[in-house]
Amino acid sequence: MILNNSKVATYNYTAGDDSGVTILKAQEKFKESAGSFCNLNSMAVNYKSLTTLKSDMFANNRQVEPVEAIKSYYGVDNIDLLGTAVCDGGSEIAEKTYIGMDYQNPGMKLLYSRISGTTVAPLGPDGDVYDFYPLIEFMRKDIRDELPMYTKLFILTSVGVLMNAPNRIIKGKFRA
Repeated sequence: MILNNSKVATYNYTAGDDSGVTILKAQEKFKESAGSFCNLNSMAVNYKSLTTLKSDMFANNRQVEPVEAIKSYYGVDNIDLLGTAVCDGGSEIAEKTYIGMDYQNPGMKLLYSRISGTTVAPLGPDGDVYDFYPLIEFMRKDIRDELPMYTKLFILTSVGVLMNAPNRIIKGKFRA
C-alpha cells in the first residue's frame, strides 16, 4: 500500500545499462525526490536480481583483477556498490524489482503504544520515567494469594509503523 503512493519515486532499468549504471541512475532519481541531504545507501532486491548484479560485477572486475582475488568477495550475500548496500530482500520483493531507502533519513517511524493498565519500569538513571514509552512495557501483578512473596511480570509490546515521508523511498525494476 505504501509503495503505491504517488510520492514514492520510481526508477526503472533502462535497456543497455548494466547493474552498476542502474544503481547510479536510481541514486540520482532518489536525490531528486528525497532531497540532497539523503543518500540511497540501502537497496533490497530479489535474490535473482542480486545474482545478476554479482554476475555483472564479476564480469567487469575479472578484466582488471585475477579471478581468484575476487571470488570470495562475491560469495557474500550483499554487495556494497557505489555507496549503496544491495542485499537480498527475501521473497517479499518481486522478481527483477527493488526497494531503496536511506536508513539515516528513513521514511518510516516506529510508534510505540501504551497498553492500558500497565506500569512502566523506571528508565532514567535516578529512576525517573521520561515522557515516552519504551518498546517493552512491564505489567506487575502481585500474586501473594497464589504464591506468597512473589510478583509476576508480564511483558507486553505493541508496535505500529507510520509512513510519514514517502518521498524517502524509491522503487522500480532492477532488470528487464
